[in-house]
Formats: sequence, C-alpha cells, structure tokens
Amino acid sequence: MRNIVPILVVLILLLIPACSSDSDSPIDSDGDGWTDDRERTAGTNLRNVDTDGDGYWDPSDSNPLDPNIPSSLHNAPQTVASQPIKTSSSPTYSPPPADSDNDGTPDRNDACQFDPNKTEPGVCGCGTPDTDTDRDGTLDCNDACPSDPNKAGPGQCGCGVVDTDSDGDGVADCVDPTPNPSLNVRLNYISIENVHDSSFDDTWYAGGVGDEVQVFTIVTDGETVKDMSFPPAGEFYLMEQCDIQKIDETIFHIDSIGDQLEMLLVAYDKDSTEVFQNFFDAFGSLSATPEATLGKKLAELLEGEDYIGYYRQTWYPNDDWGIGQYEAEGFEDLRIWFSIYSDKTPVFPTIQPDVRIESFTADSEIEQCPSWYFSCSSYENPHVIRLHNNEKFDIKIKWKVQFSDREGYDTAASVIPAHSVNTIERGYFYQKKLGPVTETLTIYFDDEELDSKSCTVNVVE
Repeated sequence: MRNIVPILVVLILLLIPACSSDSDSPIDSDGDGWTDDRERTAGTNLRNVDTDGDGYWDPSDSNPLDPNIPSSLHNAPQTVASQPIKTSSSPTYSPPPADSDNDGTPDRNDACQFDPNKTEPGVCGCGTPDTDTDRDGTLDCNDACPSDPNKAGPGQCGCGVVDTDSDGDGVADCVDPTPNPSLNVRLNYISIENVHDSSFDDTWYAGGVGDEVQVFTIVTDGETVKDMSFPPAGEFYLMEQCDIQKIDETIFHIDSIGDQLEMLLVAYDKDSTEVFQNFFDAFGSLSATPEATLGKKLAELLEGEDYIGYYRQTWYPNDDWGIGQYEAEGFEDLRIWFSIYSDKTPVFPTIQPDVRIESFTADSEIEQCPSWYFSCSSYENPHVIRLHNNEKFDIKIKWKVQFSDREGYDTAASVIPAHSVNTIERGYFYQKKLGPVTETLTIYFDDEELDSKSCTVNVVE
C-alpha cells in the first residue's frame, strides 16, 4: 500500500505540465474563427458568431458591431459550407437571420420583407416603386396622368390636353369649343315652292301665278332680340313657283352669344304691318309651341291662305350655336338659305334646281342644203333633246343650241314637270360648209348655267 501512493503522486506530477501546455493554445469560444482575444479587441461578443445580428459572421463583417452597414460593403455572406461546423450544443450558437426577399436585409430590419427593391414603404408602399415618370413632382402611384408633366389628373379634357377655359365659364375649351363667341346670322336666299295667290298672271312663269311675299324674322340668344322684315314694311317680293330671292342681309349680330340661339322665320302673302306686329307680339308663345302644331298656329295668326311657310330652330353651346351653312331649310312652302358664323363670312353657294340634260342626239350624217335653195325644210336634221327634272315641283328653264359653223344660235324656254323627263324635238339644216359641225346644248335657270352637252354632225353633199 505504501508503494502505491508514491506512484500516484508521480503520475499526477507528470500530468500537470501537459495540461498547462494546452492552456497556452488560442481560445475561440464561439468557433467563428476569431480568438477570444481578438473578439475582445474588436469589442464583439466572444460567445456569438454574429454580434450585430445582420446575417454576417463577425470575421466576414466589415463592421460587426453595426447591423445597418449596407450589404454592398460586406463580404459575401458566409455559407454553411464555409463556416466552422456549429451545432446547437456549441457555445452561444446563432443561425443566420431570415431574409424572405433575398435583398440582403434581414426581415427584422426590412419593412418590406417581400419587396426585393425596397426596405421601407416610402410614399407608394411596399410592392410599388416610388417612380415619377413625367418628373412633375408627383409619384406615379398618386398621378392619374403619369406621362403628362402638366397634369396629375385627367380633368375635363383628359391627360395630354390642357384644361384651358378661355371664357372663364368653368367649362374647358375642349368641351366648349367655341366659348361664347361673337355670332352673326345672315339670311342669304328665300324661295317658295308653291304660290298661294292666283290673282297675279304672267305667262312667262311656270304656272302663271305669283305671290307678294314678305318674310318676318326674329332671332334671339335669350337676352338680345332682333326682328326684321324683308323687304321693308310697305314693300314685297313678287315671287312665283320655285322662284329664288336673294336677301344677303345680316339678321342678327352679337359680340358674345348667350346660352342659346333661337331663330324663327315666317313667310306670308300679305303686306300688312298689323300682321307684322301680331307676329312679334306672339313670339313668346310661338317659341314654346310644339312643332306639330306650330304651322297651324301660324296659319291662324296670318289669316290662313296668306300663310306660306316657316322655319324654326334653337341651338345650344353643345351644338356650337349652329355655326355652319344651311341650304333649303324650312317647312310648308318656304325654303331659306342662311349662314351662322363667328369671325369669318362663309362663301355662299349658287342656288340651282336639279335639272340635267339626259341626252342630246342627232343623225350623225346629213346632206347639205344648197345655198341657192329657197326652203331647206327637207334637208333638216332632226335633233332630240331630253331634259330631266329631279325636283318635286315644275321648273322653267331656258336652253340654247350653238353651232360651230355659224354665229347664230337657237334658243327657247320650256317648263319641265316635277320628277319627269321632257322631250324636245328640233330640226336644223346646214348650208355654209361641208364636214363635221359641233353642236352644243346649254340649259339655264335664272341665267345660271345648269348643264351642257355636245354632239357632232357630218355634213355631206
């Protein structure tokens, strides 16, 4: 027993130097690759591999004490393969923090955990970039016109169009294209389709009857009222069927139109200042009279058979106050041509009935009449003229045939019934020269040319 004790003492003494030699090796308590002495020098937690909790182990972290250093300043994150193998039994083991959107910012520091482009909501919120496409100072998420630097909302005119309001009435010009313009109404022509008075007789006119016509006009914008008669009181236009009377007078002018433009014209076969005054006094009630009964009311006011016809219309700003040219408007037997314009006087059309030459034919070859021959009736070349009237009333036209072999011409007048073709036969002979002769037929209405056609005849011996 006494021999065993000394042996144990010797063994213990032999073991003590070995233990003291192990204590001299560097200690890395958390196993992150930095010794405890280095951790103490750096100020990091020697028992935590990621002191600041930013997902980077202390040896790979450019600032292991500040989790807010941008990820671009860090070295690449340590992977499991590159880190010392740690287990839950290792001293103060801490796994890398979660980063749902893989943007390099841990979820605990990321206010937009599922938006890799944002770590804060900003103005537009997570998932929507704070972009200002048109650079107008309003971000696209709050800009209803993201490509229009002048507007953040469509307004009245929409994106890309300025909401200009020239007249200051609260309605943009895009909706109110001619804001309160100056306005003119000009009566160009009047016409009557059928006469009412058979006492006037002039056989040159179609039908041989005529009317002593007066036209009374009232135009208003709701505030200003203008009334006129044509011709002036005490005078009249003597008009027959399908006659056209040129007026070419301004019947209304205003520097700034109101909320509407209303016009009423009445034609009657009577020169009566009393009727004129009655018509003006009745304008208020006439303006409110339905279209279906207006003609009857006017006929009663103008004593029945003296009433010819009327025209009534009202325009509003959304109609552009009726600006434009109007042809052959009216009811009953009245037709009028008028213009509504602002600053530019329109070009007035030539008024012509729809009558055309359907054909102009003759034998292509004819024997010349001897110059010494007293009567050339047997040498006449028959010509056929066919004139087509497309109007719903009879039209009287003049026609003329001219020849290339002589200075004279043949002319006459014909009444062409409504919606029909009139056939006219004429015979012509030739004495002056042989060869081709060109013949030209021209038709006229009120000295205005309507149509023209030519044919060629070869004159032989």
